[in-house]
Amino acid sequence: MDRRRLRLRARLGIIHSNLALMLGFGCGVFALQLILFVHFFCVPASGAGDTMMGMQKLLTGKAYGETSISIKASSV
Repeated sequence: MDRRRLRLRARLGIIHSNLALMLGFGCGVFALQLILFVHFFCVPASGAGDTMMGMQKLLTGKAYGETSISIKASSV
């Protein structure tokens, strides 16, 4: 969200409006971190999953008057 230059209030608004989803994701990652040797694979996967979840919520939802960002796919 920092790369999209969202203010702190907008970031917190997205987290607050999707609190159950964010807590569920965090608790799931925490549980996987407790398993020995699984955390080596969980760290990069959770980082990618968090980025995908954040971008999905950022693109589809609006927080505190911020407009959603549209990304156009270019055909190659």
